[in-house]
Amino acid sequence: MSLGAKTFNSVHFSPDLNQWREMDVIGEYTDVYNRYAHVKVSFTNEPISFQLMSPDSFNIELNTNDLEKNWCAIYTVLQATNRL
Repeated sequence: MSLGAKTFNSVHFSPDLNQWREMDVIGEYTDVYNRYAHVKVSFTNEPISFQLMSPDSFNIELNTNDLEKNWCAIYTVLQATNRL
């Protein structure tokens, strides 16, 4: 939670497996996100991917086209930030 909103980019003491499985439907990256972790989010035009950065840190590359489909809250925050 950040300012009362659920966020991806934060410390996840226990993984929200339902959340991650929405993005990783076939479970290709389960070994990356099924852990305590500092989560970083970056944006790409490529398919969604997860990269293990260290034993307690991983990066999610979210496809910008998927933001409106499933994660509109992130998109809204990005638009609000761009107006500042």
